[in-house]
Order: sequence, then structure tokens, then C-alpha cells
Amino acid sequence: MSYIRKDELVVGERYKVEARNFSEATWNGEVFEGLRTKFGHTFESTEIHYDDHAPWGTVKPLEVTY
Repeated sequence: MSYIRKDELVVGERYKVEARNFSEATWNGEVFEGLRTKFGHTFESTEIHYDDHAPWGTVKPLEVTY
């Protein structure tokens, strides 16, 4: 699967992502921030870009959301 590499991301931009805990997230320059739902509760969560720790990185950004 093709994804947006870390060096191409824009800080503050929201992306559709393939990730473990969310499908949209905002890049803060270090990690992705998104909303996760677990056991009926929704809360903020972070995950790392796939390029940082392949294959353990959990986020592959696919496209910018508008």
C-alpha cells in the first residue's frame, strides 16, 4: 500500500490514515493525534508514523482530509 512519507507531512494537517486506533488524525510534527473509542468511551490518543519504527509504527497516512 502506498502512503505519505513522514518527510512529506504538514504540521497541523488532518489526514485519512490506516492506523490501529483511528481512521483520521492530525500530524503534530512528532506523532499523529486522533480520537480513539474503547469500551464505549472516546478519548484522545497518539500513534507513531510507520517510517519511525517500521514495522512497529502504526500509522500510514493515505491522503489529506479537507
